Amino acid sequence: MNERSKAPLVMLEQMVMLLVFALAAALCLQAFVKSDAASRTSEARDRAALLCQSMAEELRSGANRSRAADAVLGEVQCSGSAFLVPLNEDMTPYLDSGFPYDGAAYQLEIYPANYRAPGLNGAKIIVSALNGDELFSLEVLWQGEDGMKEQKRSSFSPPALGGASLLVIFAVLALTIFALLSLSTVRADGRLSDAANQAIQDYYEADCKAQQYLALLRLGEDAANLEGLDDVDTVVIDYGGYTERREYFTFPISDTQELQVEVRVDGVNDYEILRWQAVPVGEWEADEGIDLWDMMF
Repeated sequence: MNERSKAPLVMLEQMVMLLVFALAAALCLQAFVKSDAASRTSEARDRAALLCQSMAEELRSGANRSRAADAVLGEVQCSGSAFLVPLNEDMTPYLDSGFPYDGAAYQLEIYPANYRAPGLNGAKIIVSALNGDELFSLEVLWQGEDGMKEQKRSSFSPPALGGASLLVIFAVLALTIFALLSLSTVRADGRLSDAANQAIQDYYEADCKAQQYLALLRLGEDAANLEGLDDVDTVVIDYGGYTERREYFTFPISDTQELQVEVRVDGVNDYEILRWQAVPVGEWEADEGIDLWDMMF
């Protein structure tokens, strides 16, 4: 009789624990889904950043937009004056020629960028979702080669009170820990991805300013007031029969890096880049305080 009187309490405990477990499981599932979505977004941004950087380097090497896309993606189909290439989820070309591109996930766009300095070519590279949400964009400039173009029922035997609670508490704690670990890992990966992508954008921003400065030097124009110019120096070398003018200038990339450029300039078409390098700034201090075991007990 005493055991029968415990039956409602056991059922109530189990119902409460089931409700608690269901709520905790729902919250943890939501955390897992959010972590997965954030991880997919971060991965897509990393792929987009790599694609934009590869396209930028191809364009800087002298290839036009079609040849640059072919070199990076293989043979592609594009449309529009803005040069739009549909992409799959893995950032490979979407090969279906039908329009609209219902099976595509992203799109690559390359817009020509026009600047006031003649002989300076530029482009803006954008990778975005089909709904227009931008994943990554990059602006790049380069010198024109020609200088001017372009989851039985049994007998009644109620269990002891508290067993179900302990089991549910353990399960909830385990799920919560795994959910928190998943979220913290995704956030750490996201911060790392954001830092890497920001470093790419900072470098190309400094690179664009250096290209503009070089273009103005080739035209003999004064560019001393160009925004972001950190340091500039002009050296004239006399070889006896002729003189050579070398320009040294730097643009900051970040708090720890700067872009240092050395170029020989003699008119619009006669120029030679001697140095174009991102270098660390500040002095490196060696840590010589290494504690070694002296084998003494």
